[in-house]
Amino acid sequence: MDRRRRGQKEAGRKKRGIDQVLTDYTAMEREHGRAAADKARRLHYDLLVGATVHDLRAVVTPAKANATSLLDHLDEGNTDAKVLREGLEKIADRLEFMERLLEDVRSYSQPLPTQRSRTRLADMVAEAVGIVRDNMIAAQRDPAAVQLAVAVPEGVMLLAARHQLVVAFTNIIKNAYEALADSAGQFRGGQVDIRAELIADEVRITVRDTGVGLPPDELRDLRQFIPGRTTKKNRGTGFGLPIARRNILAHGGTFDIDSVVEQGTTVTLTLPLTQDAEDEE
Repeated sequence: MDRRRRGQKEAGRKKRGIDQVLTDYTAMEREHGRAAADKARRLHYDLLVGATVHDLRAVVTPAKANATSLLDHLDEGNTDAKVLREGLEKIADRLEFMERLLEDVRSYSQPLPTQRSRTRLADMVAEAVGIVRDNMIAAQRDPAAVQLAVAVPEGVMLLAARHQLVVAFTNIIKNAYEALADSAGQFRGGQVDIRAELIADEVRITVRDTGVGLPPDELRDLRQFIPGRTTKKNRGTGFGLPIARRNILAHGGTFDIDSVVEQGTTVTLTLPLTQDAEDEE
């Protein structure tokens, strides 16, 4: 019964998501014409589906090769535990990446909730930091090697869909940590600095790292925020920043990124304050 209820709930969410997409396309067609709506559909397919299929093939092909190699070893009577373990670990790593990719695609494709409630910014940032650090520890990576500084005023309140902003902050902070990892994925030291300050009727949040930074051409590509495009070689799915930016913009905010080679990367975003945010400061 529980499985059936979960299935019904998931089916309901999927239907609502499809209905929302169809509603958006209908509104686009009504406002801009059928040709524009059709073009938007094609662009959505090319950017999201096309990139995802490409990435999935890049995972499936070597995983299949590893599985075939293991079967050949077994057919030859080779039961060396070390060989089998190494092959299975490679397959497991690729399946884990595929799982993350599919979850990011699902997150990016779902319509954003329109309901908002007053939420404390410091609490959301703290939750995001906790998620990032817990995930690092679970992956046997030591986040304590990175110096973390957080300066977020306690009284700042936002009108927000809490989960969406926590996801955005999590993706940004995770990227900052990743910029300080070596080729083996372990952290080599450095700093991540998270700060927020009030400016007129908005709050400006910056996340800086002292990582390797990006050259101008990679930064230019990254600023297009195309889902599936990544500078992290085999570690990133390419959906983190596009998801973060989409969630921030949906809250009436702005999103920018700057980077200098050997100096680090800074993500700067703004979000509108609730009317009484400054009074609570």
